[in-house]
Amino acid sequence: MQKQDLSELLDKVIALVETAGERLIEEWQRDGGPRGMDDKAEIDEELEVFFQEELPELLEADFWGEETLPHLSGNPYCWVVDPHDGTRDFLYGLPGSSISVALLYHQVPVLGVIYAPISPDRGKDCIAWAEGLPYLLRNREPLKVNLSKRELGRDSIIFLSAAAAKKPYVNAELCEPARFIAMPSIAYRLARVAAGDGICGVSLVGLSAHDVAGGHALLRGAGGILVDQQGYEINYQDMDRVSTHCFGGAPDACAELLQRPWNQVYSTPTTSPRRSIGSPTFPRITLMQRAQGCLAGLLAGDNLGAQVEFMSAARIALRCETQPLIMEDGGAWNIQAGQPTDDGELALALARSLVSSGTYNVEAAAKAYVEWVHSSPFDVGNTIRQALLGPLRHPDLSVAEACRLAASPNSQANGALMRVAPIGIAAYGRPDLAAAWARQDALLTHPHPVCLEANAAYAAAIAAGVQGYTRKEMFEAAMDVLDHSPSAEIVKECLLSAEDGYMPEDYMEHMGWVLIALQNAFCHLMAGHGVEKAVVESALQGGDTDTNACITGALIGAADGIKGINKNWLLHLQACRPHKDSLTPRPLCYWPDDFLKLSKALLA
Repeated sequence: MQKQDLSELLDKVIALVETAGERLIEEWQRDGGPRGMDDKAEIDEELEVFFQEELPELLEADFWGEETLPHLSGNPYCWVVDPHDGTRDFLYGLPGSSISVALLYHQVPVLGVIYAPISPDRGKDCIAWAEGLPYLLRNREPLKVNLSKRELGRDSIIFLSAAAAKKPYVNAELCEPARFIAMPSIAYRLARVAAGDGICGVSLVGLSAHDVAGGHALLRGAGGILVDQQGYEINYQDMDRVSTHCFGGAPDACAELLQRPWNQVYSTPTTSPRRSIGSPTFPRITLMQRAQGCLAGLLAGDNLGAQVEFMSAARIALRCETQPLIMEDGGAWNIQAGQPTDDGELALALARSLVSSGTYNVEAAAKAYVEWVHSSPFDVGNTIRQALLGPLRHPDLSVAEACRLAASPNSQANGALMRVAPIGIAAYGRPDLAAAWARQDALLTHPHPVCLEANAAYAAAIAAGVQGYTRKEMFEAAMDVLDHSPSAEIVKECLLSAEDGYMPEDYMEHMGWVLIALQNAFCHLMAGHGVEKAVVESALQGGDTDTNACITGALIGAADGIKGINKNWLLHLQACRPHKDSLTPRPLCYWPDDFLKLSKALLA
């Protein structure tokens, strides 16, 4: 048989794989959740039968799949199919499983399509290549990647299995100086590397041809390699077992990483989880993506704003002439790219409290905040410190009562507003409930009536946005929870100014004032700005840049969802683990690396 022209064939295979992906989406959103248990789902075999029927119509070839008996006749072409890589994680409610279709020619991968219809951070993500193409295709758009000369460094990302998140310290050490992202599906991890999102994808379990052939093809198209635990290129003479471990990506990085003692992972105990999630949940995908966009926008705004915190707009503009505002190590607090300051850490503390309690519990929230202030944070606002040290002065009271008693009644600072977004996520679709919880939360540290009403309006808007309301409806939800009290009228006036397009007049003189942050955020919302534009412009104004940017990022993120967030920001957030050897170490519960799971858990 003569070698085929694969470019036209590739387009047809992509269409088939996308059709199968729609069935996976339907399975996720099925009433009662997906069918199956452990590592077996009914949809897996259904999809393999689909490919067995359809692929030979495109090219007559042998067939090797995961779920059914192979057909091997000696044809030089062989379809290699994993109808659903990452089934166990899928059934556990983790996005990121994938469909992998490869074509071998004389045991060489010459075509690959890998599709994650519910990716963790990119929505629908289809990555494809066929021999003869000078580029990959990502969601049908050309993507030129060259892994051949990339070297392992501090900015590199290594994709490890989802289980790696449970052993963060040993995996962080094994990956140094790079950072790692934990993700289901070795097929999709290899595809992400081929697409340039990382430098190497690793698997530490035994693999068959269907697990890696698609990713192998993509790596070939990107100038990368796929090798086994001894450094030999993966081959397909034994389709049942192609390797024990595999390393796929930039050649130099793979060569360096495979020398490391990865068996340490097996002897390392699992780290205690940071949240109690309970049974797997399968929320509507658009709902999940808006929740994730909200928390991602908050964390990204906090970290980016911290690069220039306390600077004037003029000084920031001068800095940006030689050093653009990007997510990177350093900044005012010398932190990792993606690492939160007090804003994001308190939001994470609140989010974990909400998940553990299953609702807003003011005592649980207060305890989470007090635990945070005693964790030696590198940044603590005066108003927050005063309130959260209250339990030391009033040990006879509940923690919440002691905080309320110690809180400053006069401060109109933004410390309650900066952390409250998780309440909006948890109360999605119920703006009135979000407002009530948000007022309770503000009372712990910022009991001034203006702070209470600002919190209420903002959380109500987020609850509306996560549910899927338009930006105008988010604004209306914020206005609707405000009564006619003097403080509520002040907040209404602030919101109406934002609706009319008026930004705060001065970000420096009253740095940290809650109404600066609120007006800035709603002005960007009503102007239709995306998260990146809104966050960066908020930071460029100077003053309390991290807080203004995080408050804005969460609001716009709730409106636009995670697909509107800068993709490099998302990678940095998922790879950020400020462990003991990092620039500014912090306890595990204040790491942002699990924000995708955490925001999804808030919906439960």
